[in-house]
Amino acid sequence: MCGVLLVHPGRTPEGHKDQPEAVEGGEERRHQLLHLQGRAEHVPAVFGSEVFPSPVLEQIARESGARFVDQLRDDEPPGAPQSGEHTYVGMMKKDMQVLIGALGGDPAIFDPLAVADTWRP
Repeated sequence: MCGVLLVHPGRTPEGHKDQPEAVEGGEERRHQLLHLQGRAEHVPAVFGSEVFPSPVLEQIARESGARFVDQLRDDEPPGAPQSGEHTYVGMMKKDMQVLIGALGGDPAIFDPLAVADTWRP
C-alpha cells in the first residue's frame, strides 16, 4: 500500500479532473496541491508503509496538519511465523485497524475477526 490518496472519487488535488501526473508544475506542484487539499479538507491522517519510509509523505502530513501514520504493512504479516496473525488475512486485519483508528474510528470492530493459517501442504 504505497502512494498518496486523498479520498474523493473522481477528483485529484484541488478538483483537477486529470490524472495527478498531468498537473502543471511537475512533482513539486503535485505535493503543494496535496498539502493544500489536505489542509482544506481537514484530512486527519496521511498513510505510508513501515517498510518504505517517505519523507515526502511525512512533509505533506506535517504541512497539512495531518498525522503521518507509517504502520501499514504491505509485505510482512504481523505476529510470529506460524501464528494465525502471520498471514495475509492477519496483515489485512492489522492494516484495517490502523486505518480505522487513525481516521477516528474504533479499531476494536475488527477484534472478533479470527485469523488463522489455512495453508495445508
